[in-house]
Amino acid sequence: MSEHVVYLDKVFIGNLAVNYLILRTSGRLAGVRGNRIRLLVAAGLGSLYAVLMFLPGTGRYFYFFIKIAVSLLMVGVAFLPLPVRRYLSCLGFFYLGSFLLGGAVMGFSYLIYRGGYYQGVKNVLEVVDRYLWPGLILAALVLLGASVAVPRQLRGRLKKDALKMPVTIILWGKKVVVEGLVDTGNSLTDPVSGVPVMVVEYGALKNILPDPLKAAMEKYRDGMTVVSVMAGTRWNERLRLIPFKSLGNDRGLLLGIRPDCLEIKSGSEIKRVEKTVLAIHNSRLDPGRQYSALLHPDLVENVPAA
Repeated sequence: MSEHVVYLDKVFIGNLAVNYLILRTSGRLAGVRGNRIRLLVAAGLGSLYAVLMFLPGTGRYFYFFIKIAVSLLMVGVAFLPLPVRRYLSCLGFFYLGSFLLGGAVMGFSYLIYRGGYYQGVKNVLEVVDRYLWPGLILAALVLLGASVAVPRQLRGRLKKDALKMPVTIILWGKKVVVEGLVDTGNSLTDPVSGVPVMVVEYGALKNILPDPLKAAMEKYRDGMTVVSVMAGTRWNERLRLIPFKSLGNDRGLLLGIRPDCLEIKSGSEIKRVEKTVLAIHNSRLDPGRQYSALLHPDLVENVPAA
């Protein structure tokens, strides 16, 4: 009977790299930022568990429920604290990535293998032993590419559903509800207070604006001029100028207004935000009229997707 030699250092290093890649990909797909050190620690825990498999007398540690507990621990170490739904999302992507990577390693190993196809368990072990690392590298490259490409595709598709949230704007005691889109490219902040900015169409907001302010905005359509005209009025203390950059316009200023608060709704949960500024955009943000406001990512932090 032939012996099969296993090098535990290779097992540990290989599993460390694979676990880190799967955890990192899971976080990206779930929209959760993972700290590199925590990802590495979580991957290390999984690698130690894999090494344990090859030690004598450790069979009792590999029952189904213990394996599930280890995966829960790994995802928890990597990403907690999180809302339950976001944690379960990370966990689901972790399992999906593990299954896909395992299948991809086998597939690429047999793709490289020059011998015949399946000839029993012995043949499978021979192929995996001989071509594990090339197969693993190819599978990892595919998974790494997917971790970059898939979130980009998801962001484009989710703009019309999961990243859209109704936002109630409360301004001088009046309310209006707008459809807001979480814009990961929105990095606007108020230069005075540093709070995140939500860009909103003038047309969506005008019905709750004071008449003098609305008249000034419609007459001048220039933030700096409006602030100058409104100086000395009781509305002036809430006005801001928000610097921005865009294609075809290297520098510009948007008129900003500090609201009473925002109420951002996702599913059954509502987040109340008081420290923010509204940047008024004179044109439509979406030609299809699917949304009329762009939310800064910080405004929806800890708000689960619907």
